[in-house]
Amino acid sequence: MVFEQGGTLSSTIRVHRNGDGLLGDLRIWGTAQLPPLVDVGGPFQERFQPAGPGRIDGTFPIAFLTETGGTIRAVASTRYALETVQTLPCDHFRNILLTMSRTGPLSLRQREKIVLFDNKADASRHMAALERNLPLEERFAMAEAA
Repeated sequence: MVFEQGGTLSSTIRVHRNGDGLLGDLRIWGTAQLPPLVDVGGPFQERFQPAGPGRIDGTFPIAFLTETGGTIRAVASTRYALETVQTLPCDHFRNILLTMSRTGPLSLRQREKIVLFDNKADASRHMAALERNLPLEERFAMAEAA
């Protein structure tokens, strides 16, 4: 992740199934000097691009909200390694609705809903609906229905 104010953050996330959901282990390192963050602005749209068997590259803009009411913007670049030999047949778009809360000085709790589309037009219509000024719980309900 490259921040417009300067600095970078890198991460490795290992995700596995846990009952009906997913559980992830996240490690972050980098050079970004960030103030205390309280949430993320969004929703966001990530573009997935085929990168070979079992591999997907992605990019998306992201914005974090600070304790003082400021906004910190960044561009996230992602690289996915999946346990498959299949190759993504075309670009896909992932709409991400996400909230974050601090649970300690060095820990965050994240809630997210992700909807995947194989064409830009459907992804854009869904994103426009998510971007309406709706209360967060209504946005999550809309994402659930997609």
